[in-house]
Amino acid sequence: MSARTFKGGTHPPERKERTSGLPIEEVRGIKAVAIPVNQHFGAPLSPLVSAGDKVVRGQKIADAEGRMTVPVHASVSGTVKKIEARTQSNNVEGPCILIEADPDQSQSAFMPPLDGFSCTKEEALSRIREAGLVGMGGAGFPVHVKLAPSKPIDLVIANGAECEPYLTIDERVMIERPGDLVEGVALTMRIVGAAKGIIAIEENKAHVVATWQPRSPPAPTAWTSP
Repeated sequence: MSARTFKGGTHPPERKERTSGLPIEEVRGIKAVAIPVNQHFGAPLSPLVSAGDKVVRGQKIADAEGRMTVPVHASVSGTVKKIEARTQSNNVEGPCILIEADPDQSQSAFMPPLDGFSCTKEEALSRIREAGLVGMGGAGFPVHVKLAPSKPIDLVIANGAECEPYLTIDERVMIERPGDLVEGVALTMRIVGAAKGIIAIEENKAHVVATWQPRSPPAPTAWTSP
C-alpha cells in the first residue's frame, strides 16, 4: 500500500471516532415510505402504479424511455396510498409514491442473480440499468452510462475516502463487506475493460486493510456476443 498527498485544502476536525466503531444496522419496522419518482440525472419518470395497487419489495414502480434514465423500485411490500408532490432531499418539490408497508415483508420481486463474470457486457449493463443504480454524488448519474464510456479505460479507482467529518459508511463497508468491495471492483474492471484496479483510502483508514482477507475473484472471460 502506498500513500500520496497534496498541499492545501481545508482540514476540519474528523470526529470519526463517534461512528467508526459502530456496525451497519438494518432499519426494521418501517410503517410507510415516500419514494421520489425521479432519483437520477435523466428525464422525468412516469409512475407505473396507482393508488390502491399492491406492490412488493423490488417491484419497479416508475420508469421512462431514454439512455439517461433508470427505473425506481419499491423498497417495501405494501399498498400504494397516493402519489403526490413532496419536498425531496434537494429541497425541491417533486412527485413521490407513498406506500403503506405490510406487516409481512417476506415477499420480494428482486431480479434473479446474474453471474457478472460470465454474462455478456450487454447483459451486465442491462442488469445495472434495470436495478436502478445511480451515482451517489448528488446528481444521480446513471451507472450503466458511466460504465459505457466512449474512450478506453486503463484503471478503475474505488474511492474509499471520506473527507467529511463524522462520515464512516465507506469504512464500515470495507470492514464488514470487503469481499463485495473487491468483487465490485473486479466486475467494474471487466465491464470497462480496465487491466488494473485500485482501492483508494485515506491514512485515517489504514486500519481497515488488516481486516481484509486475500481473495481472488473469478478470472474474467472474454466478452461474448449475445
